[in-house]
Amino acid sequence: MNISVQSISMRICLSLMLLIAVIGCNKKVQSVVTPPPPVEKVVKVLSNPQISTDSIFFIKESTVSLYHEVDSAIIRYSIDGKEVNENSPIYNGPLKLDVNTDIKCQAFHPDYKSSEIERLSIRKCSNFPQLNLKDSSTKPKEPYDQLGLHAVSDLKKGTVSNDNNSNWIGYQEEEIVFEYNLNKPIYCTSISISTLCDPLKGVLNPKRFEIDIDDELVGFLQVKTLPRKTPAEIKIWDFSIRDQINKSIKIKVVNSEKLPSWHEDQMEKPWILIDEVVIN
Repeated sequence: MNISVQSISMRICLSLMLLIAVIGCNKKVQSVVTPPPPVEKVVKVLSNPQISTDSIFFIKESTVSLYHEVDSAIIRYSIDGKEVNENSPIYNGPLKLDVNTDIKCQAFHPDYKSSEIERLSIRKCSNFPQLNLKDSSTKPKEPYDQLGLHAVSDLKKGTVSNDNNSNWIGYQEEEIVFEYNLNKPIYCTSISISTLCDPLKGVLNPKRFEIDIDDELVGFLQVKTLPRKTPAEIKIWDFSIRDQINKSIKIKVVNSEKLPSWHEDQMEKPWILIDEVVIN
């Protein structure tokens, strides 16, 4: 009878010990379980605002409008050369501009990440009837010769897509020269040259500019940037003159010797595309 009680007691003890061991193992297993990572909230990025204008090259003034596809987005802008930020002026309506202006704008919204900065340059043009482009100036080359030399003073802006050659004249010469003579003196504040750069299509930025006023070199720019596989973009090159011109202007645009090494057509010469030469 005593043996039976002892046996039962031992069995109970063993059962309790086994139960405690199982519970302990479960606690250890539960303690090493890693909780799932929190789900990150995806923040959408605003697209760039759009800039439209009635005239990029203008005589009196240009009207510039900004808009965004998200109606509740706030567009902030800069027209004084400063970068755009959260403290820049808010766009509330069309801007009337009557001077050379580089417009920058950016879209903001509390539920989105702010957009990239959108840019557009506009240039004022003076009407100088006494200024004549000489026939000795370099003639454009096919297929960019449809408009002739007149295209550099027609106040018509070319587009980034140059497939139809609209408003662009093109050159593959090593040096492109525009020569002007004057019937009487003028006061010139600046000279601007608008070009297209589209490296994938063999259209490069000029590598050098030279501006001669009355046979004296007054403007020189060496372009140091190397052509990369970048999207097409329009660039306006500005030269401050602020002086009287008595008889002549000579603008020399120098081309690169060859296309970049990554370009597939190494036998082709680089193109320079120009749509306007603005003398103001």
